[in-house]
Amino acid sequence: MTRQCLLAVLAVMVVSVESLSAQDPPVKTIPYDGPEIICHILHNRRLKPITTLEEAAARPDETMILVLGAPQVLGPIHEATGGLQRYLNAGGNVLIASDRKLIELDIGITGHLVRAPRIRRELQGYRGRVHSPLVDFAGRDHPLFVFLSKRIATNCASEIEGINDALHDLMFFHDGRGRYMVGSPKDAPPRGRALIIAGHGMFMNAMMLQADNDNFQFTVNVVDWLRDREGSEKRTRALLVIDGKIIDDFDMKLDPPPPPIPLPPPLILAQLFRGMENERKFHFLLEKALDDNLGFVAAILFAVVTILVVMYGFKKFMEARYHLDTTAPAMIEPKPHMGPGAPIEQNQQAILQQGDLYEEARYIVLKWFKQALGVTPQRWHDKVDARFEVHGSFWSCWGLQAKADGVLNLATNKLRTRIDRDSFLAILDTLRELADALSDGRLVLLIDGKNVRQ
Repeated sequence: MTRQCLLAVLAVMVVSVESLSAQDPPVKTIPYDGPEIICHILHNRRLKPITTLEEAAARPDETMILVLGAPQVLGPIHEATGGLQRYLNAGGNVLIASDRKLIELDIGITGHLVRAPRIRRELQGYRGRVHSPLVDFAGRDHPLFVFLSKRIATNCASEIEGINDALHDLMFFHDGRGRYMVGSPKDAPPRGRALIIAGHGMFMNAMMLQADNDNFQFTVNVVDWLRDREGSEKRTRALLVIDGKIIDDFDMKLDPPPPPIPLPPPLILAQLFRGMENERKFHFLLEKALDDNLGFVAAILFAVVTILVVMYGFKKFMEARYHLDTTAPAMIEPKPHMGPGAPIEQNQQAILQQGDLYEEARYIVLKWFKQALGVTPQRWHDKVDARFEVHGSFWSCWGLQAKADGVLNLATNKLRTRIDRDSFLAILDTLRELADALSDGRLVLLIDGKNVRQ
């Protein structure tokens, strides 16, 4: 308890110094063709990695299998699951994306690369590239294509052939030369869904981080569609195999750290510290920290101060023996006396004297919403449909939901109430707690029913 009190005092003393010395975190780089982005999506959806093929076959209704790239792993998967069709019948969901030759679920991938015609590559190739032919949707009403407004960019794509009545055509190449994607229909139940894509290059990091395609949003839709289960629960585990390698960790550390809590203006901080001094809170913390050692510490401080005073007096005495007048003649008139403060400063002083920090608290909250969630003050109006959604245990959800609702009411200006100094400090603590909850996925802000971070 003593150490905690000392740390609390030190934190109050250095908070402004830390805000000045803080530097931007280093920019994290990811490889061109690695699995970081798709792993990040799986991690964001709270899916745990499956590390063995046998584990994937244990509870098909709770798992999903994603195979990207080299198809040789499909043989061991068949042995572990008794066959992918049996795995699907037991409730599992499957994604196979490869540009290699294979036959699975009566669907074949030719292994021959499809290229956009050179003479029309500007129209039929992504960014004019012949090895990235554009594709068209067979229908826009499938759940896989929700929120897509641009196009899907392929990379080294192949072609699908074969017939399976359970799988429907979903994507064709732009010039109608063949099929690129087949899968379960839009009304398929959440058990036994399958998706086969003739190319895995669309899931590489570089293809999902471009601003002129929908590859990232499409991948999010694929993961959400495959992790559906009957009822409100979602699948909790996924087997991700990329070029024959099982990925055993989805946390790629790509989530940015929560933004710093905005500091109040210096005038507000000064009032807070002055109030704590008047209430002798610093004295109480110091006395509680030192406890029975107060007299001993006071004696040491007195001795140190005495030595410093003696040393300073000796220094001044020695300097007086060789006095040199270094003052310059007064060539300028004394500065005029400053009048009373400007109207803005007088208004701030009046607010502080009233002890109502509502406007200052709302300023901090609006600034936090902008930094943490990218929501500008202009989006808050009387008819906005905004709410926080909390995930976790009942008790943690109940407490966090109440705090989040209070901050939201303050941001939307729906509840005008007096906020004293203690309440102001409590709001700062609440913002830190909400920032942590946003960082680990326990808290989501929905505006008009849509997650603002997606």
